[in-house]
Formats: sequence, C-alpha cells, structure tokens
Amino acid sequence: MIPLYIPVAQGNLQAGLLPTALAFGGSYARVVGLILILLQEFENKFLEVVKIKQYNIEALFEVSFDANGSHFLVIYGKHGNGGFCCIPNWGISCEMGDAQDVFYNTEKLCGAGLNGCDADAVAKVIKQFGEQNPAKTRNYGEIKFVQDLPECNLVDDGIIGNESYELKIVEPGGDCCCEPVVQYKNRAFILHWEDMLTLAEKAGLFDEGEAVLKALTGKGVEL
Repeated sequence: MIPLYIPVAQGNLQAGLLPTALAFGGSYARVVGLILILLQEFENKFLEVVKIKQYNIEALFEVSFDANGSHFLVIYGKHGNGGFCCIPNWGISCEMGDAQDVFYNTEKLCGAGLNGCDADAVAKVIKQFGEQNPAKTRNYGEIKFVQDLPECNLVDDGIIGNESYELKIVEPGGDCCCEPVVQYKNRAFILHWEDMLTLAEKAGLFDEGEAVLKALTGKGVEL
C-alpha cells in the first residue's frame, strides 16, 4: 500500500506526518527516510539563505525625560543610511533624519506609533541633545547617479552576487580628476582625494610610532 504523506510544519512532524504514514502501511525506516527528504525539500524551497552585511553605527546619546504626562527613554544615533531612534520603554524604533530636523523626525515618530504631541516633544529633545552631542564619525566618498558623474575610464570589473560592477577612474582634467569610482547598476560611489587622505591618516600611514615602523620594517620595507 502506498503511504499517504501530509505536508505539515517541521515542529508537527511527529504528531502529523509520521503517524499518518505508519497508519497506511509504511515501515518505520522508510518513513523516517522520506521525512528527511521532505525536510530537505522544505529547506531548499522555503528557507532563504540571507547574506549578512555589517555596518558601523554610532549611538550619539541616551536621554530620559518626562513630557505630556508620560516618561520617555530615547536613544538616538547614526547608521549607514542616516539616523535612528529607539524608545525601549515604548517598544518603538524608527528611521530618523538629522537631529535638527524636528518636522521630519516628528513625522517618523508618528509613523512608528507616537501621537503628534509626544512625537513633537521627543523630536525637540533629540534636537536639543543632538546639538550637544555631534556625531564623531563621518561618511567618506559620495554616491551619485551615473548620469551625474564626469567621464570615467574603465579599470576593472567584477561580480557581487549575481550583479556586475565596474571599477573606474575619473578622466584627468576638470572636477574629481583621477578619483576612483565603483559603478553599480545606475549609481556609483566616488572617493574624493581629501577623503582618501583622511583614511590614510586614520590607517596610520603618517604615524611615526615605533609599532608602525616595526611592522613596516618587518616586511622588508626600507625607511
């Protein structure tokens, strides 16, 4: 007799699939083997492998205050694409703009679940403390649409995932002369020379400390 298999959630296999198969005449070993096959098919079809990317964030301040008869614990900071706000005792978090943009931040807080008065109060406190706690990190380079870029020369290309990208250098002469560019789809990242100089300094290129010199000479570099 052919066993009847009823697809069920993984957590209910013992209660659903296994007894059903056994009831229709399947041997235990055969049933277990078929369960493993079904699980593998389930994973292949429904479980997506997610690529995880890590970004730097900076929490600028955490402030506790009372307003409109309510208490708020607010954490405000910066991430790769802008600002963020978290109010743990309200179970609320959302994207934010610059700390000084009260109107925009009020709208975002309203969208996250605060009423207008509370959102306005929180946005104004964020503005006040944002002025006292400026961001210590900054973004380097600039993202532009391809049509806004100056003329570039192709240096190399490659593939990320299933999408291709191109490495270019801005043509000599004019703005952004010889600056490096990464072009992806209809947009591109351009690294300006002043940014590269800052990054070189942060990496320790201009550091005359003993540790840096030892690392360089250890690689056979003559100073």
